[in-house]
Amino acid sequence: MQPGRVPVSLRNASNSGPEVHALTDWYPYEKKFLEKMKRMRGIKSNLWLGEKDIGFVFPTSSGWEKIRINPKERGFSTTKPNMDECADENSKKSLFRRYFTSLKYYSVEQAENAEAITEYHQERIPKCISRRIGFDTGVQEKLHAHGRKHDLHSQFWFTKKTLAKLYGDRVGVSQHAEGVSISADSFNGESQIHVLYNADQTNDANLIQNRARKGHMTNYHTCAKFHFEYQDALHTYAEKNNLSGTLWVDSNTLERDFNGVSHADPSATGIELELHRSEVGVYVRYYNIDEICNKEAVSQSFAEKNAIPRQRNFRTGVAYTYRIQRLLHDAARKRNFRSAYWVDVEDMRSFHPALELTEHDDGVLIDVGTGKRNRMYNLDQITNGKLIVTSHNRQSWMK
Repeated sequence: MQPGRVPVSLRNASNSGPEVHALTDWYPYEKKFLEKMKRMRGIKSNLWLGEKDIGFVFPTSSGWEKIRINPKERGFSTTKPNMDECADENSKKSLFRRYFTSLKYYSVEQAENAEAITEYHQERIPKCISRRIGFDTGVQEKLHAHGRKHDLHSQFWFTKKTLAKLYGDRVGVSQHAEGVSISADSFNGESQIHVLYNADQTNDANLIQNRARKGHMTNYHTCAKFHFEYQDALHTYAEKNNLSGTLWVDSNTLERDFNGVSHADPSATGIELELHRSEVGVYVRYYNIDEICNKEAVSQSFAEKNAIPRQRNFRTGVAYTYRIQRLLHDAARKRNFRSAYWVDVEDMRSFHPALELTEHDDGVLIDVGTGKRNRMYNLDQITNGKLIVTSHNRQSWMK
């Protein structure tokens, strides 16, 4: 199939939104490169495959299929810079070696069984209920094998710890259920073993699946999902009141940010949550987006807030807390920094002299709480900052 000649069933499927990996929902490393190729070749789908994905076996509604690329298709080749930390016996400082690896992508439209791959992406990718993206293909193969062995058909998986955080004792794993062990790298590079269970191995698979498909409840104020312990209460309130929205606004923010332009419906009761604060017993009332008059203004404001890149630690890729993010964003705006990644003093000590700081730059002094202040450096202040990233964080750089 030539790129641009899309079957009718694919024209309205997965052709909007950001470019994503068809088997995992991850963002490809060279997203901008793929967007350019998409425009040049008239490709409609936003789903992409890597060269290593060819031959991957996946389930469909009619059985099992293997990914097959049309032999006439050449794919799209590019390179990715990498950095490896090198040991230096004479110094305790970190040194790095730069090298390039080749990448080759194919659009789903270039596959002979494009419709089956699209169906797999939309309905059958194994996913963890605590995150949006799917597992890597190696883990997916283990989950598919475990599912075939125990006749499990749900695409949603979880650990017992996650299930307990979300539902407490209300939903549990069957007594004789057998999990599947997978390994995952933590931020410090250590391998951790997790035991995953399928939604079909619980006493309420429909509840887990419906909520996972609906998505996590999101806080307008922080642009982040609520902690696990609040998700069940928010979902339950929404289901009880026939609310389909997943965005929630607290009463103080609604009054302060919208000043009457948008307000809670007089008949709406909202839900009170006791948040983690220094004071005990502080409750905040939240309203679902569907309970707000003129909710379009709230949705537009949220989209604008969410478009601002989250400020992150350059070594781990983890976003800072909302309060520190706000301070860093203000500092970045004042000094015209474009990067959303920051290096703190401890990182400077660990990576120096590998990090080459711009001459005569004092960084930004940030109040991190409890009377402590920390000096932060934006990656725009470091001449070779983009080259020095850990393997855990490389996927985040080009998003």
